Amino acid sequence: MTTLDDYIAATDWSDLYSTDPGAVRAICMAAASVSPATILELGSHRGLTAAALAIACPEATVVGVDLSDEVLPDVRIAHYRRWGVGVHDYQESSASYLSWCDHYDVIFHDSIHGEAAIDEYRAAWAKTRKILVIHDWEQVTRDIGLGPPHREQLVHIDTRGRITAMLWK
Repeated sequence: MTTLDDYIAATDWSDLYSTDPGAVRAICMAAASVSPATILELGSHRGLTAAALAIACPEATVVGVDLSDEVLPDVRIAHYRRWGVGVHDYQESSASYLSWCDHYDVIFHDSIHGEAAIDEYRAAWAKTRKILVIHDWEQVTRDIGLGPPHREQLVHIDTRGRITAMLWK
């Protein structure tokens, strides 16, 4: 069985849109700490973080959602197969998926960012049972009304200044 460290070391994270591997490790460790039954990644792109979450939390059902406007679903699905993980892949916008999906223990939002994403962040927060992770948190410059009960933990600032934040319920 592949370990999270083996996966992170063997994966090419150089794509501009890839989450920094240090942030991926932190996200996976936080997710594993709450023993999630369900995990959702919004904006799965090439599927790198979704696969990492599936490896870190093998008992969880992992779902990845992406419009597939830049990366075809076959690329993600091949990546999941290569690593022997089962990730349910949906080709849909994050907003659309959030409008009908059930609740998830952990949600990683890496779809649209900043002010344009505030409604999505709120919808994701409403669907989160334990942890909402938001990538590119530095693009939110005002209180977006997620409010208590939560504690915010900034888990990673990468070399490009991108912040990954966790909101815990």
